[in-house]
Amino acid sequence: MRIGLKHVSGKKADGCGELYVSPEPLSYLGDIDPVEGILKGKINVRGRILAYPNAIGSTVGSYVLYGLSRNGVAPKAILLVKIDPMTLIGSIISGIPLYLLRNSKDFGRLSEYSGRIVCIEAEEIVIE
Repeated sequence: MRIGLKHVSGKKADGCGELYVSPEPLSYLGDIDPVEGILKGKINVRGRILAYPNAIGSTVGSYVLYGLSRNGVAPKAILLVKIDPMTLIGSIISGIPLYLLRNSKDFGRLSEYSGRIVCIEAEEIVIE
């Protein structure tokens, strides 16, 4: 299965990684530890492809993404349904690849594959 993506910022992420899908928006300040890269106290984001609808919270979130990158615990890529300013700025300053799902309805399909290895090729996510 292939799902269309639009590259928004950061370097392009060609490669594979474990997909983690959060059905709910993330608050970077409250949900992610920028030193350890731990999401919601249990998931290590390092090298994973993160997908969630959008981010919520203050502009400090941009610096949390930067902290993940600086501490070597950043995700391989972030996939969103809706781009928000703090994620966009965080992606730009950290270099974390940021993608927008071309069709928001694909988010539900994507959530079925959380925990599996998926690949980003050009502007598609490939699930086999």
